[in-house]
Amino acid sequence: MFQDFRLHAFSLLSIPAFIFYTGVRNAEAIGLRVRHIDFVNGQIEISETFARTVKGTNHAARKEKGTKMENVRYLPLSDELIAILKPQVQDKTQDEFVFKSPKGLSIDDRMHWEFPVRKIHS
Repeated sequence: MFQDFRLHAFSLLSIPAFIFYTGVRNAEAIGLRVRHIDFVNGQIEISETFARTVKGTNHAARKEKGTKMENVRYLPLSDELIAILKPQVQDKTQDEFVFKSPKGLSIDDRMHWEFPVRKIHS
């Protein structure tokens, strides 16, 4: 149980760090799948998003889309990103989201900013 909590807390802290180091949009980070990370060639492919809709930010309300500019970008995989991403992709299939909720669904981006900020201000 404690291990599950630690993994979830690490995941919640990892997504803002990933966004900080890469500059990607929230929906691009949330839509990142294991297949987009190439540890061998040292790059991350940003080619799709899991975007919010007017129905909300939760998994059921989101929609798969291309990137905002409809282009594919390749970002270098730094040592910091490897440290963030390796634990996230462990034991996941190529089609799974890199950052997932404890229920195995996509992260709600309202929560991934609320948790770390609340801990900092507490």
